[in-house]
Amino acid sequence: MKLLNSSYIVNIIENTLNHMDERLMDHGKRVSFLVYKMLKKQNKYTTKQVRDICLLALIHDIGAYKTEEVRNMVAFETGAVWEHSTYGYLFVKHFSPLKDLAPMLLFHHASLKELEYVHPGYREVTQIIFLADRIDVLALSEIEQWEQFTGYFDEFRGILFDSEIIDLFFKGEGCIEPDDLEFDYPPEFNEILYKSEFSAEEVNSFMDMVILSIEFRSPQTMNHTFTLVKACEILGKKAGLTDEQLEDLKTGALLHDLGKVGVPLQILESTEQLSPEELEKMKAHIDVTKEILDNNVSPAVLSIATNHHEKLDGSGYGVGLKGDELSISDRLLAVADIFCALCSRRSYKLQMPKEKLVSIMEDMKADGLIDPNLTDLAAQHYEELTAAIDEITLALGKTYNDLWAEYELVLSMVDAFREGLGTNELYIKEPPAF
Repeated sequence: MKLLNSSYIVNIIENTLNHMDERLMDHGKRVSFLVYKMLKKQNKYTTKQVRDICLLALIHDIGAYKTEEVRNMVAFETGAVWEHSTYGYLFVKHFSPLKDLAPMLLFHHASLKELEYVHPGYREVTQIIFLADRIDVLALSEIEQWEQFTGYFDEFRGILFDSEIIDLFFKGEGCIEPDDLEFDYPPEFNEILYKSEFSAEEVNSFMDMVILSIEFRSPQTMNHTFTLVKACEILGKKAGLTDEQLEDLKTGALLHDLGKVGVPLQILESTEQLSPEELEKMKAHIDVTKEILDNNVSPAVLSIATNHHEKLDGSGYGVGLKGDELSISDRLLAVADIFCALCSRRSYKLQMPKEKLVSIMEDMKADGLIDPNLTDLAAQHYEELTAAIDEITLALGKTYNDLWAEYELVLSMVDAFREGLGTNELYIKEPPAF
């Protein structure tokens, strides 16, 4: 994936998380900073381990994209939060470069009793993330007396938190102090979190994690982005785009719906015509996408990702561009987006027949809404496009079903474990990186 700098993938991840729910705005970054300070105090992890753990802390609530447990998560004494922990664990395990650390995310709200059989290599960092998370939640209450603040955590010694972890945070040189909760991030923290270089493979893996965590919120939309990327690749080559234009187009297609992280699930899954209010919320995803990507991708990629609902006659959204104001890549993504939406299968509808799909796009072409040459190109290569879309849809459907089967399995294993019914390899195996 083409970014201005490989390190900017962290900005995109953080910006996306911040649009998930206003109650979690900057929560991941604050937790990451508190974790960083404790790892620095311990002085026993490598620079890469510190970076990776800080990244894990940054994304520790990524599972809430699906489960929407925010109310429980922002309460000091957490309620039922295993759902988002499990969901996030699976995304990190299967779709990110941090798979070896994934169990830490699974248990980041676990009590000491629930960590009894977790390998010590996971247990310590898991507790550090958990306590940092709770410190940030309690800090939002604006407790004025520091002794009262730290006293809250003393009440949970030996219950939620290991005494050594509490002392790590609140005793001795390098501990958390009141000024730290102003979150004036020091340069060395920003350096390790935002300026580390990543390989192309790592960037792609992180981006897949974010895109899939959004796409998989709803079975109705779970394959749209990846089928669109493939359709753009096919049409881009047929249209004679250069290698650079094609790479920009594929990146823009991959990122085009990031802003839907801020759209309520009931709107995304609606099978009815949206109300005017709901339609405005849906349209707002363009502005959110722009906010997430701005200054992290090239102007060409930003244009492609945010102009796919514009129309040639100026009647589209987000800013009402028209005609030559739209590049060939902008126009191509718009055509491919419509094509993929029309031919996609949903739980409530079969794939649209070719004749009807082509007729609808021909009408849009005749009305001056979409590019005529690119519309004709899509119709000419209908079979190739739909075959590729079907292949990706089938593969993603299997991935989706496998993920949910594993989700149910892990939750059942967690329930059995918490009830004292046995242990499992999931909990006791030694982490390879630690």
